[in-house]
Amino acid sequence: MEEETTLRAVNSHLYPGSVVSVDGEVERLAERPRPLLFDDDSQSAAQLVEDDVLWVAAYMTTAGTPVPEKLWLVAVEGSALRLRRRLPGDV
Repeated sequence: MEEETTLRAVNSHLYPGSVVSVDGEVERLAERPRPLLFDDDSQSAAQLVEDDVLWVAAYMTTAGTPVPEKLWLVAVEGSALRLRRRLPGDV
């Protein structure tokens, strides 16, 4: 049975400079959306849609703050992704 590749954020929101750890192989993030778990126990989904572009689905923090879906320019750093900047435009 295949082990699920999961992303983990150390906050309830993503922002430039955030590091998202990847439990599993970073390359598998391009296959399909994977679970993205936040420090406040909220959850979303994320997928690499290009080698350096991460799509993050809309979610709600456990405090009730809605967060719209976003695209992020990222840098792969070993088994983690560093968010460089949010990409403009509608997803």
